[in-house]
Amino acid sequence: MSVGFGEALEAIKLGIELYQKVKASREEVSNMGNRLREVKIQVELAQELLPRQDRENVLRTTSPKLFDTIHDTVQEIKKNANVAHTILKDWNKIGSRLKGAVWINPTMADFWSGVLKGKAGDLRDLNDKLVANQTTLDSWFIKVAALGFLQPQQQQPQPNLAPSPKPRRPSRSPSPGPRPPSSVIFIDSFNSGRSVIGQSYLFLLHQWTTLTKNPFILTKWDSAGLRVRSGSAYIKELSNLTPPITNLTPGESKPFSLALSALFDNKMFNYPYKAPIRQNASNRRARGLPADLFSGYDFILVFTRDERDILEKLRDSVGGASMVTRKANSRARIVLLGEYGHHANTEIPPPAKSDDEAESRESWQRIARKIKTCIKAFLTKETGWAAPRKEDGHLQGQPVQT
Repeated sequence: MSVGFGEALEAIKLGIELYQKVKASREEVSNMGNRLREVKIQVELAQELLPRQDRENVLRTTSPKLFDTIHDTVQEIKKNANVAHTILKDWNKIGSRLKGAVWINPTMADFWSGVLKGKAGDLRDLNDKLVANQTTLDSWFIKVAALGFLQPQQQQPQPNLAPSPKPRRPSRSPSPGPRPPSSVIFIDSFNSGRSVIGQSYLFLLHQWTTLTKNPFILTKWDSAGLRVRSGSAYIKELSNLTPPITNLTPGESKPFSLALSALFDNKMFNYPYKAPIRQNASNRRARGLPADLFSGYDFILVFTRDERDILEKLRDSVGGASMVTRKANSRARIVLLGEYGHHANTEIPPPAKSDDEAESRESWQRIARKIKTCIKAFLTKETGWAAPRKEDGHLQGQPVQT
């Protein structure tokens, strides 16, 4: 029995090719195209770890459970990608008949969505299934990495027959290795949605990890808004940038309720610590950039390239000629949170404004899922974090019934 990477990738590619033909269509089709790209990257990465049958056999012998996980997940991805291909084919067929006019005119698009008998809803369901597949793959990558032997094979070095040189004596004061990060801050535009989700999720992960007797390297995690006046130490500096940032909101606003619901309204972390963390998140108010933004944190995690570019310009503008200030401000790394994990689109923009509450709720849920996946990948790569064992779940306390 083979994992079946090739067949799954072929099914995904068929879906992507059709998506290219209908990419100007409705949001459901666009979301599916992006999702298929992301899944394709993950399956290809898994295939790099298991490039041949003998490598698959090694995994099957060493860890049958991990082999079954990747086999079943890849087969499910193949099934879901084939269904997506069929639906996208229907979209493309109707779009071709009307020479693309359907996708340009929203009214016609709504009409033909009805003709397709709920196929857009089917795509949404498939999207959720593929998100679950991605989550399983992320967990699988972490577990096989812990095994150590499942790295892509490299050519074995030839033996060196030359006499070994005399070992060098170690220096009296060897240079210390790089210090693991201890503090992060999430920055978005208004500190009411994405950044609050990121900060609150770290509180949840911290409790889960430490209560189950596992190490959690971070000691401080905050959030702030780039375009918020209240509490900002950089109002003047932002206005002097090119182009200037002057359209700041007053701040002190509550987090978006749908953003908090996307993170907390589920069965995850249903232990006594969840309710207080949610209450703290609800009570917080939007604030601007703190004075120690560049010197007081190891990582500044942003969600879009625009946010990253503005913060890099801001850092360059505030150092002046002072070498001391410039050195202090060089501490923080400004990175896109979406660069962690296996995502075709590394940006996590805010949801588009909508009067449809169900649509907005779904958008926030999609954003929250991606933020959570990226944060876990960030912790794993930058701090060596590993998810606690399920067997230790009871250490978190008595589960809260909902």
